[in-house]
Amino acid sequence: GGNVIQQALADPTGAVLAIDIDPNKIAMARHNARMYGVEHRILFVVGDALGLLPTLKADAVFLSPPWGGLEYDEREEGDFDLSADMQPCCGFDLFDAACAAAPAI
Repeated sequence: GGNVIQQALADPTGAVLAIDIDPNKIAMARHNARMYGVEHRILFVVGDALGLLPTLKADAVFLSPPWGGLEYDEREEGDFDLSADMQPCCGFDLFDAACAAAPAI
C-alpha cells in the first residue's frame, strides 16, 4: 500500500489503481491511504493483476510482486529466475501484461 500512497501523493491531480489478490492487503492499503488523506484518489481492487492488466490502459504501471522473503539476501548472485520465482505465475507474463497496459513506457 505504501507505493500506491506515494503515487497518489506525488500527483495530486492523478488517479491510482491498486490491485492485489489478497483482500487483507487491500484493506490495509485502504486504511493507510485514509490516514494519508488520499483514499478518495485510489481505486482499490481485489483481483488477479495478471488477468486485469490486459483490460487496462494506463500511463504507468508499478509492479511490486512477492520478493522472496527474508531469504532474499542469501541467494547467490544471478540466482534469480522470473519464470520460477513468481509461482504460480511467471514474472515475464506479469511484465508483459504491464507493458500492454502502459505501452508508452
